[in-house]
Amino acid sequence: MNNTVMSLFQALPLPVQTKEKLLYFGKSGYWVDLEEPKCFNEKILWRKLKSKNPLFTPCTDKVTVRDYVREKVGEEYLIPLLYSGPSLEPEQLLALGDRVVVKANHDCGSSVLIHENTPEKAEQACAKLRKALATDYGATRNEWWYRDIKPQAMVEKLIVAPDGGPASDFKFIMVKDAEGNQHTILFVVYDRGTPDECCCYYNDRGEVLYWNGTPVCISRFTHRVVPFPCPEHLDDMLAVARKLSEDFDHVRVDLYLTNEGIKFGELTFSLGAGRNIWSPQEYDEHLGALWAIEDPAWNPAPPSLANS
Repeated sequence: MNNTVMSLFQALPLPVQTKEKLLYFGKSGYWVDLEEPKCFNEKILWRKLKSKNPLFTPCTDKVTVRDYVREKVGEEYLIPLLYSGPSLEPEQLLALGDRVVVKANHDCGSSVLIHENTPEKAEQACAKLRKALATDYGATRNEWWYRDIKPQAMVEKLIVAPDGGPASDFKFIMVKDAEGNQHTILFVVYDRGTPDECCCYYNDRGEVLYWNGTPVCISRFTHRVVPFPCPEHLDDMLAVARKLSEDFDHVRVDLYLTNEGIKFGELTFSLGAGRNIWSPQEYDEHLGALWAIEDPAWNPAPPSLANS
């Protein structure tokens, strides 16, 4: 099901839960159980439909989450914010100079990277931003915490890797079990936006992640086995990811390794909107079994009384 079909489907007058079940069936070919969710995707979908966690909105908003990060790990992990406000005009953007990133605070995918600022680039970036600010991003993914964010324009400093090239982002999938232990699955996307784009999944020791002899991946990315690129920085990044995830039973923490150290990217509470297709499929079940949901709305089925 492509994006155009999905957008048309979202406009149909159907209950949200029905839409999510049909959308997932359209991608995977099997039905999810949202009454007694067990797999990782099922629990993500449950979170989208029923969660009551009040931290989701302020920690998803790319402006307000900065206060959360500042309190948890410190100012030094924040990318410098050059501007935030309800709108942004090309003249304002030009005045901020070169090497900037323009984005909206309430969505994903609206970012524009500008290495050398010009009137034409500023106009194009602001036009894309205006469209993003007018879009109800949360409605396309049925994620209420996005819908509760007041849209703002943002301009951040453009960060670079230690070698001066584009900074890679390291995505830490943090899952907490019933005993409160944190489990980490890390993935890195390589050659993003090129024909060679691929990703590789790792454990918390930086080893390529396998499940029953098969490399773990999701269907939206081409998988390639790549040695972890910077093992000397893994422990430091893990420490930051664990601190930023300690208030949540599950969150994805995005970090950048830059020429100015580790920098925070974002917190994501619904990996792939709950529509990722894991390979092997059994890994979806494994992650779901690890994840013990802690949420005011969580009310799992009571244990069977058949043998009592």
